[in-house]
Amino acid sequence: MHAARTANTIAIRLEPGEDVHASILEACRQHGARGGFVASGIGMLADPELGFFVGKGRYESKRFEGRFECLTLAGNVAEKYGELMAHLHAMCANEEYQVFGGHVIAAQAGVTLEIAIVVIDEPVRMYRELEPDTGLPGLLIE
Repeated sequence: MHAARTANTIAIRLEPGEDVHASILEACRQHGARGGFVASGIGMLADPELGFFVGKGRYESKRFEGRFECLTLAGNVAEKYGELMAHLHAMCANEEYQVFGGHVIAAQAGVTLEIAIVVIDEPVRMYRELEPDTGLPGLLIE
């Protein structure tokens, strides 16, 4: 992983096989970011597992084997009970130019993955707490 930060943006480039969630969280930790929005993500994903919310804390998921063009990676990073959590969604395309997407449960970088995170610093705080209605850790901003 290669990462650098300006005043309010972290630029990240992942190499083949690097874990998407873990790399984003590590880049945020290295550059002192406690919250932010994944504003851009393009490149290729390998073996992505994508999910679809079906109710009360549950996702149906499907693993797609192989490498797929990552047309869009978007989401956010926030604290969840003191630890950073990345909430990501992706749109991908296969070699037949069919597009599909969903909640990113797991994925690795394919050939490369290039990501920009807009950092949200103090005095704004982004964090997650369990929401009883959905069974999910909802994003709170103060």
